[in-house]
Amino acid sequence: MYKSFRVKNFRCFKDLQINDLGRVNLIAGKNNTGKTALLEAMHVLAGTYSGQVLLRNPGLRRALLRPENESETRNQLSWSTIFFGLNTSLAIELSASERIPNRTMDKSQSRIELSIQSVSFSNDTDDESRYKSFGYQYDVLPDDTDILKLCPSLDGRPTYLALIHSGIVYPRLKPSRFRPSQLLHARTGASARDIERRFNRIQKAKKIDALVTALELIEPRIKDVRINTDGWLSHLMTDIGLDYMIAMSESGEGMNRLSDIILAMHEAKGGIIFIDEIENGIHHSVQNKIWKTIGEVARELDIQVFATTHSLEMIRAAYEAFTEAGRLDEFRYHRLSESRKTGGLRATTYNELDLEALAAFDFDHEVR
Repeated sequence: MYKSFRVKNFRCFKDLQINDLGRVNLIAGKNNTGKTALLEAMHVLAGTYSGQVLLRNPGLRRALLRPENESETRNQLSWSTIFFGLNTSLAIELSASERIPNRTMDKSQSRIELSIQSVSFSNDTDDESRYKSFGYQYDVLPDDTDILKLCPSLDGRPTYLALIHSGIVYPRLKPSRFRPSQLLHARTGASARDIERRFNRIQKAKKIDALVTALELIEPRIKDVRINTDGWLSHLMTDIGLDYMIAMSESGEGMNRLSDIILAMHEAKGGIIFIDEIENGIHHSVQNKIWKTIGEVARELDIQVFATTHSLEMIRAAYEAFTEAGRLDEFRYHRLSESRKTGGLRATTYNELDLEALAAFDFDHEVR
């Protein structure tokens, strides 16, 4: 699990350091303080070094593919949108420290790092390895190719990602992986392929009952969950005691959201899950129970959780849930805000003692 995380020159972050991370971390702050960007940065470092995760956020992908001039006949693609201040001369630096128990059960520090640079043929001479890493039909890439070079400390093997006028060229080589990780975006649900893969995993592990138990928090009538494949499209079906099963999508946003979370957690076993705007679709009356479920699943599967929220009710519910479970030491609340001294973004972390003090004031501070 991450114990600390640092991000430099990525999107809205010039230099941000977060310390004292816990098993379950809830991140809040006003709009445009970088909550989603922080999850993306952590996910890039934890889950994949190929850079493809940078393109899975719909908003970021639209920014990359948007024409600079509406009169242009083709899109002007650039990696500049992921660099702080659009300055591609600065390298993005992601790093984290982790506590890993050794064989004597003592804990020692481990550190991982990833550098991301915008490169060109003129300032990066290792063209042969670059072509091999792409592994496509490109003996010579177009002159206007925008290339991203990712250098991980995990194995020291660089990988490349390219933007050309016709789209994105992904690397052929399998990227290094530090931890299994899943990122759930706020506005888009899991794809049919993701749902099928995740459900098959939980079914093989004989953990469907765990999914049903979690969904009972929202729909007490639920008895079973199955997957139905209609041609190329797969979707979840639920049994709520009717004469027939109904699609999960017909059961409400809360059911879909919670099923996405539980399925993704089982796929990220032993790793990290990132949940953007966790309150979406979750009624305040069940937030406490859902946090207890997330905590239990995280401990069972040895998962670290990072979630963002705009909701004071969700912060209170998390505090109460972990307090009632006697696990408040596992929970951290992080607030992103603008520094009055530097004008940049900073993170304030509240641990067990801080949260107890904050709760005395009923969490009376702005998070939107």
